[in-house]
Amino acid sequence: MDSYCWLRNGVEANTTGTGIIGNATLNVYGTVHSAGLIVSETATSNGTVNVFSGGTLNVGEGGWGINVGQAAPGRINLNDTGNMVIDGDGGWHLNLYSGRGHIDIEAGQLKVKGDHRTELQSCANNGWISGYGTAGNVVVAYDAGLNQTIVTADVVPPGLEELPGDINGDGYVNIEDFAAFAEDWLKCTATSDPNCS
Repeated sequence: MDSYCWLRNGVEANTTGTGIIGNATLNVYGTVHSAGLIVSETATSNGTVNVFSGGTLNVGEGGWGINVGQAAPGRINLNDTGNMVIDGDGGWHLNLYSGRGHIDIEAGQLKVKGDHRTELQSCANNGWISGYGTAGNVVVAYDAGLNQTIVTADVVPPGLEELPGDINGDGYVNIEDFAAFAEDWLKCTATSDPNCS
């Protein structure tokens, strides 16, 4: 039988596998945590996994899988260069249960072995995967060289295209941008140019 670490209200037992029930949070930062996970297994639970600061949650080695929101709301947050990697030659799975399971990506990545663009885009379209809290910010791409589907978040909200003249980045080209432009008018930083002063 597989070994699991059952977190109940934040109390950890071991690290071979991890299951989260109760109102618990698992933080993975600056290290690699390899495990199978059940996030929110019972109807009274509300589990969260935060992966951040270069941390990696590695799911799939040894046939592990991940269930998020199995019986109650469950969430995985990928922040600040945190990655979740689902990569293994054995059987593995990712289940985001309808209305309960959720992955939110902010400056992190979800990497899944193989070409799963269709399935992952469908998850994003249904609101189970979001970027910065919005489904429209999710970018799903396939890297054939790595044989991985990579899901990231686009920081520019949909409908707010970057404007070349928007110097201060507020979404408008206006007098504030002109003032910033005028402040540096005719200034020069090319030290190799003898006309630059």
